[in-house]
Amino acid sequence: MKKVKKNILSILFHAFLSIPFLSCGGSGGGGSSSSPPSSPQTSNDVTITGNFTGGTHAESSWLNRAFAFLTRKAFALDPNRVSKVLIFSAGSYSYQSANVINGTFSVKVAKSNPIGMIFVGSDNEYLGYLYLRNNIASLPMSRVKSGVATIDLGALSSSGLVVEPSNNPLGNEIPMTPDEQTAFAQLNSTFATIVKNPDVDGNGSIDLLEGKKYFYEIGYHLEGGNFGQSLTPTISTRRVQRIFITFFSNVTNCPSSATVTGPVGSPFESPTTLDRVEIGSYCTHQYVSDLYPTLPPAGAYRVDYPDRTLTFAFPEQSNLLANALIPVPTVTLNDDGTIKRLSWKYKIASGEEEDLNPESMIREILINCSKASYAYPTIIPDSPSAKEVDMSDRKIPWEEVWNIGTEYTDYFNNLYDWRWYK
Repeated sequence: MKKVKKNILSILFHAFLSIPFLSCGGSGGGGSSSSPPSSPQTSNDVTITGNFTGGTHAESSWLNRAFAFLTRKAFALDPNRVSKVLIFSAGSYSYQSANVINGTFSVKVAKSNPIGMIFVGSDNEYLGYLYLRNNIASLPMSRVKSGVATIDLGALSSSGLVVEPSNNPLGNEIPMTPDEQTAFAQLNSTFATIVKNPDVDGNGSIDLLEGKKYFYEIGYHLEGGNFGQSLTPTISTRRVQRIFITFFSNVTNCPSSATVTGPVGSPFESPTTLDRVEIGSYCTHQYVSDLYPTLPPAGAYRVDYPDRTLTFAFPEQSNLLANALIPVPTVTLNDDGTIKRLSWKYKIASGEEEDLNPESMIREILINCSKASYAYPTIIPDSPSAKEVDMSDRKIPWEEVWNIGTEYTDYFNNLYDWRWYK
């Protein structure tokens, strides 16, 4: 069994096991902005191609107006102006680029993190982003079907900033069930807002091309349901116990506090001062909600530093409790009543499917077990694709257990901590 290790994103989330919450941190992304040198194709790469020559392109539309709040300077896509494609890697906030030549591009991408794709002009102006379907604005690359070496997006059509492929790879080159697509759409929603809004500081240039990284992460502590007299809980309560919202940047002159202003109904409806917290090497300011908060509404969230203003777009989250991926545990006991094994299946609360494939969704899963005043050491399975852990050597009496937590960090660096109570 793997030894417990520190995980920045979740380390203080576990304090809730003994109530009250103390804090919660985010992983803070990582990686560097780069355009990798050309290298031979490997089995771990997929070549993504597409063209702008056969699509239709609307210079403006209601979608362009709807997304106007995301950027101070929004360009409508003109296929004759598209110069480059930028590939954003989820979680690391690194990127690679490929030139568009005669309206066509080709780029090799690793079968690893989900990626977002944006299109820029010769002056690095933002022209639009790749959109698939059902609020999905990233490609889950590790789910690419075995044997697929090339994904041709075909002719790309645009309406304002929204660029859609004639060949949507979801369901073909990237097989995902409807429930898996629903869960992935929920998880990718925060990352998608960065893809749609790559100029967070509003200076008219794409942030990563200037060496700047601005992003936010959300941690959710959630009640999933109750075991009752069973060894498998029923998904019932499904409510949010607490929310952590963390804003990150890589500025060198990080202020000790920042003021956040958000839309009506948000925690920042009135300007709110957040203190700096230490999470990795990033400039970080964090909000911790009261118990049982409402989910923050969609809209623009402004973070004011002394020398700049950052504007983040939060996605619609009203369907989170129905659409989030849920690891539902099952306990197996030894003859003496101690826990022998804990296994789990993935599903979404609103769907009928069980045991969904978490690949391209979950980066790391953690198993927590606690009694009233004590939290047992966290168990971290060797792989996020694991479906069970052996707990026989822990000698934990089931009758003493208060709750079990199935907690995971998604590929977009957000945290979902599901609690299942006796």
